[in-house]
Amino acid sequence: MCYQSPMDQFYNEIITTISQNNILPLGSGCNLNCVFCSNKQNPDQLQTFSLPYLSVKKIKELLDFLDPTKKIIIGESATRITEGEPFVNPDILEILTLIRKKFKDTTIQITTNGSFLDRDKIEFLKSLEPLELNISVNGLKAEDRYYLMGDTGQEDFKFILEQLAVNNIDYHGSTVWIPQILDENQLEDLITHLEFYGAKSCRVFIPGYTRFSTKNYQITSNMEQTMKKALSKINQKVNYPVLIEPPDITDLNCIVEGIIPDSAATHSGLMTGDQILAVDSDPVASRVDGFNKLKERANPQVTVLRDGVKFDCEIPKVAKEPSGIAVNFDISWEVIDKINKVAQKYPRNSVTKILVSELGYNPIKLALNQLNEDLAKEVQIVKNSSFGGNIRCAGLLTVADFRKKLNNLLTKGYSKHKDIDIKQLILPAKPFENGLDLFGMHYKDLEKEFNVTVDLLT
Repeated sequence: MCYQSPMDQFYNEIITTISQNNILPLGSGCNLNCVFCSNKQNPDQLQTFSLPYLSVKKIKELLDFLDPTKKIIIGESATRITEGEPFVNPDILEILTLIRKKFKDTTIQITTNGSFLDRDKIEFLKSLEPLELNISVNGLKAEDRYYLMGDTGQEDFKFILEQLAVNNIDYHGSTVWIPQILDENQLEDLITHLEFYGAKSCRVFIPGYTRFSTKNYQITSNMEQTMKKALSKINQKVNYPVLIEPPDITDLNCIVEGIIPDSAATHSGLMTGDQILAVDSDPVASRVDGFNKLKERANPQVTVLRDGVKFDCEIPKVAKEPSGIAVNFDISWEVIDKINKVAQKYPRNSVTKILVSELGYNPIKLALNQLNEDLAKEVQIVKNSSFGGNIRCAGLLTVADFRKKLNNLLTKGYSKHKDIDIKQLILPAKPFENGLDLFGMHYKDLEKEFNVTVDLLT
């Protein structure tokens, strides 16, 4: 019998992760036990992959698959590989040194829980610049991090933030706000300390939970709205971007949520709350559209609406450089254009259904209303029934969820209209890797079962 090591078994997954997303996985191990960790809330049938620590030798082989023109990402996952805490890998410092030697000018982005950071490691990270840290802070006091994350470190996290500031490290903070543990005043204290110690931004996540999670820290819809109102008040007291995840998207207006300190936008006169109407006289169709236009262009001329008054300003920057504005994610115009083009492949008397997540519904519906009102009527919400809880994202939708929605539509009588023939489904690509959902079911099963063509929207 031939033994296949985990590394060989998951090699294709690793290559997919690297080549498609420029993410370099170092292993799935984690030293903490966060109360909000999604890995503890998953059903047993979920087909995810847990990697052992990747050796320096194996990392050397994998570096050739990275794109040096894009940010190299460590500590995140966009596939079925479970990403752990990168600093758990005992060879992390050697691996980072290898990356920097091979890619001298490429930004390295590391997402970490911060528990391994100390003065020496921070000084080492400084030597690797250009570098960017995304730090899951969650609490400033040692006892708060212990209750939230299982972090047994004895020092308050303010010491780490101070060292990051002293070394002038580019970093962004984040927290999963669980109000049962961290009250509004403590959250405000965390956000203001991050600003004081030079964080470029802070993301505040509403905790997600599935039907498999314990009830201790579940968030009701009323609680979520109360939390968002509290965050809105806190945001008015600071001068750096504080973004809530997931945001409420009720329009596609390109509203500036914040300006990253010392960025190009700080020299433009733009302010939080401004609406960007056009870039170099090109109308802005959405937040993402405006954000991308500003990044791509050199010294963009920006048409702005503030308190009912229009004016123009310039952001002094080179092409491809981030502008420094922060916006909530809605939808790119390229995605809507793809939907429209895919739908045109079929006769006018056939029916196309666009099945989307709860979070994706508003952005897609709003954008299609501007481009193709008839097609906009065919956008349908698919609930995350397989995971349940308050999960509303596209990445965790499953074939079973889409099947349930289709059966519901057919029950309502769509199939009874003789002059209407349902021919096409447009689904988000995020739930599928090599065509398979997280339970190993292929989206092509829907084609056979419902006699339709399925197009994935990338």
